Amino acid sequence: MSKEQIMKYSMIGLILLAVIIALTVILWPKTPDNSGGMGLTVDPYSGSFVQPEKAVEDTESTGGIAIPGWGSIHIQAGEKLVDVNLENPIDNEGKYYLSFSVHLKGEDKALAETGLIQPGESALKLSLSKALEPGEYEAVVLVQPYRMADGSATNNAEIETILIAE
Repeated sequence: MSKEQIMKYSMIGLILLAVIIALTVILWPKTPDNSGGMGLTVDPYSGSFVQPEKAVEDTESTGGIAIPGWGSIHIQAGEKLVDVNLENPIDNEGKYYLSFSVHLKGEDKALAETGLIQPGESALKLSLSKALEPGEYEAVVLVQPYRMADGSATNNAEIETILIAE
């Protein structure tokens, strides 16, 4: 085989390799974008909450936005990823996403934040910035509604609650 033939086959091989790489990049499956319009993303821990027993729902309506309330929120002590039920009521269907930010009273930095929760779903887990020792903590849950139509934020609500780490 001559030097020219070797060069010719090498070039053909490089071109085929480039075509294969380009097709792989173009055809590789993409992760769907679940953003809410303004760089906000749907919370990965959201889902449908199954109520273990009948409880009284504390939901108040503010300007057409259904805002949930909690007498207390129970979490696992000593854990940073905890189970919760922070619900976006079905009454917000077609109108509002909700996000939640949990703050210990007197602290500026959020203990935990969620992404967007769709109507009829709940934030089922929270990733805490720090694990809490067993006990009761005064807390505030900042509920931030976002319009589904354009992703813009609207009036928020601050719900006082007791965070019980057990």
